[in-house]
Amino acid sequence: MPNRDAIEPMRRVILCAFGGVTIDMDYLLCEPSIHARWRDQELTANFRGWIRTSTDGFPGELAELISRWAAAHEEEIIANHLRIGRSAWPLQPIAPPDPLEVQAVQPLLPPASD
Repeated sequence: MPNRDAIEPMRRVILCAFGGVTIDMDYLLCEPSIHARWRDQELTANFRGWIRTSTDGFPGELAELISRWAAAHEEEIIANHLRIGRSAWPLQPIAPPDPLEVQAVQPLLPPASD
């Protein structure tokens, strides 16, 4: 693995963004994973889309969409992880879910609190 000081500035490179969600990778964890952020909520999943952890307020419908997205893009996520091991920056962006899937989930999400 590359030197931690060399990685830290790029530790949380966003791979994908859609519907208020950002998805990044944290290279310094023991088990490779992706991290989704929506508002002040977080979710962690493995490369196959299996949800490991999420905050209590992370909407289930959105978690399911992210899980499907990760499973569909497993090879691209792994390729980015391998790029990290070779210090091959930057990581490659990954296409978001189909806009119709994102639109279908949006009305199910709780409104933003002011």
